[in-house]
Amino acid sequence: MTTTIRRSTVALLASSLLLTIGRGATLPFMTIYLTRRFQLEVDVIGYALSVALVVGVIFSMGFGILADKFDKKRYMLIAIVAFIVGFIAIPAVNSVALVVFFFSLINCAYSVFSTVLKAWFADVLTPEKKRASFRSTIPSSISAGPLGRQSAPCW
Repeated sequence: MTTTIRRSTVALLASSLLLTIGRGATLPFMTIYLTRRFQLEVDVIGYALSVALVVGVIFSMGFGILADKFDKKRYMLIAIVAFIVGFIAIPAVNSVALVVFFFSLINCAYSVFSTVLKAWFADVLTPEKKRASFRSTIPSSISAGPLGRQSAPCW
């Protein structure tokens, strides 16, 4: 049982890292992509990407509540599939609205996965392993900030 939890914990931490990098890497390139492909103005792109990010935040709150009531593994798998679908669909569509929709889907999937992952860690891991896991997930999301490295040991 311990090895299974350890393997799954490592796999989930690795997938969380990859999803974080994937989501973070897309944001600056979405501006370039929308400018070159659809000749949009920068302010319109800013509004579109802001809407996509806000939708992700709203969904994370709702799925945080649902994560306590239903199967967390199913939500994580659905989020990963939605993430993949969003990345595959963006270059395939020819509409700005659909690009923004699929970018919103990516942000929602990331928010759901991140929220449900932390809830799963809280349910499954021992207190010692929880500390190590949350030390790996939470500070890594803020480490690029100016206070990230100084505040990381506090977690």
